[in-house]
Amino acid sequence: MKHQETAEETPHVQPVGIGLDLFSEETPQKVRLRFLLFFAVYATLLLLVVWPVFPQVNSVEPYILGLPLNMAWNSAVLLLVMITGFLMYWYDEMKVQGGN
Repeated sequence: MKHQETAEETPHVQPVGIGLDLFSEETPQKVRLRFLLFFAVYATLLLLVVWPVFPQVNSVEPYILGLPLNMAWNSAVLLLVMITGFLMYWYDEMKVQGGN
């Protein structure tokens, strides 16, 4: 007969809940709000490059820095995503190193 492990024999195993668990119970409320703010920024930036916003800028003219308007629009949104990601990384690194 096979030996079956019980919960008493493996204390490191924690019960798993159903659904999406974004934060652990120990995550402070301030950190949760910060990450939810970043998620809202990313969602807003995503909406800027899909319907209904993108058809408003989907034209060749005017040219911005030599790029057609629709390409300049996507480039600007990509730049904002990169800046937001960098700020999120920088802020977390400052927290890890003991900053405020």
